[in-house]
Amino acid sequence: MAKFQDLLRRFPGIASILKNGALLAGTQWIEVGLRGLYVLAISRWLGPELYGTWSYTTTTYAFALGLTLFELESLVPLRLGRDRTAMAFLGTAILLRLGLLALAVVGLAVNALLLGGDTLERLALILVLPALVGRGLVLLSRAALLGLDRSGTAFRFAASMRVLEVVAGLTSLWLGAGLFTLLVIHSAVWLLEAWLSYRALSRQTGVRPLFDRDEFRTLVKEGYVMGLATISLAFLTAMPLLLTRHLTNDLSLTGQFGLATQIAALVVIGAQGLLAGALPVVARATSRGDPRLPRYAAFTALGTVVIFGAAYALAHRFGPSVVPVLLGAGFAPAGALLAPALLVGGLSVLPIGAWHILVASGRRWPGVVAGGLAALVLVWLLPSFVQTSGAAGAMTAAAVAWGVRAIVIFLSVFMPSWRARP
Repeated sequence: MAKFQDLLRRFPGIASILKNGALLAGTQWIEVGLRGLYVLAISRWLGPELYGTWSYTTTTYAFALGLTLFELESLVPLRLGRDRTAMAFLGTAILLRLGLLALAVVGLAVNALLLGGDTLERLALILVLPALVGRGLVLLSRAALLGLDRSGTAFRFAASMRVLEVVAGLTSLWLGAGLFTLLVIHSAVWLLEAWLSYRALSRQTGVRPLFDRDEFRTLVKEGYVMGLATISLAFLTAMPLLLTRHLTNDLSLTGQFGLATQIAALVVIGAQGLLAGALPVVARATSRGDPRLPRYAAFTALGTVVIFGAAYALAHRFGPSVVPVLLGAGFAPAGALLAPALLVGGLSVLPIGAWHILVASGRRWPGVVAGGLAALVLVWLLPSFVQTSGAAGAMTAAAVAWGVRAIVIFLSVFMPSWRARP
């Protein structure tokens, strides 16, 4: 223990990564555990078809949210990690997020009213509009608290809000409520967390939404490229399910696909929470020109392979038999899809350390190129794969697409000829 404390004193960057990583991972893993229990309960209660509507609705609004992120969740902790007094920057970032969320709400509402599917899906999309706003503000508040080394505040709010949603949702199911009530609870809880998070951030820093022309130019200059990369990530995450829904017109199949994807996403969320704690430290190491940074990318990739490799092996062996026992025979296909879903999740996490290095060093275009190529691969492969293999084909197409993205990002960090490029 004494040697470990010595190590932390000699390398404060490691201590900061462990502290922020532990808090963020704790936040994410509490959400993972509670969401896992919630997914099991509501999927068993709703059945494959209604759970398909739940999956389609939440994935659609999550995709809309991805279009608004502008990679502020990376820019804000990077800037605050270097300068904790940059309140004009933070206030402008908040105003930008609010404006983008307003556009997303209008777009999703128009989609629901004019372009949506059946009446059930349209009403479901309208009910999650508040969740879109609340979740977008929560993500930005968490990023700001991370940059200020105050992740504990976000941890407390996230834990309490997820408990509230699970308790309220399960109680409503016990009382005989259905899908719409669950969506109303989902939206209300995200709005409440947004209000609590912003109030805490404002009390600690005095920040408020404002428009600073110089900071806005900085955000646009640094964020528009990263915003394109984020849009490609949102596309890669959401489109396998959304396209499968529209190509097959089968809500039951969508429910199977959504359940397997949701379970895999819980592992992804936990891994991302741990790695996100390193971002401010990577920024400081980059500003010093630390030559050891490529090792960080290699170590995070190795850890991803170990964790997701073990998860894949377990899911492959036990998923087809355990999932029907837990959720009923109607979800047997989801058990077979669980291992491929974890493969997709692992490939999405694999290059995250390399991506942190690129972001911190100001090299954002490789992420756009990687995401764009991957999106093209997905659109090219998925229709024919779904036609021949159904949901399993969609998983295979998604895995190939995420693999393409990982390869391009790794080449940008490790290949000398690529490293010199902007």
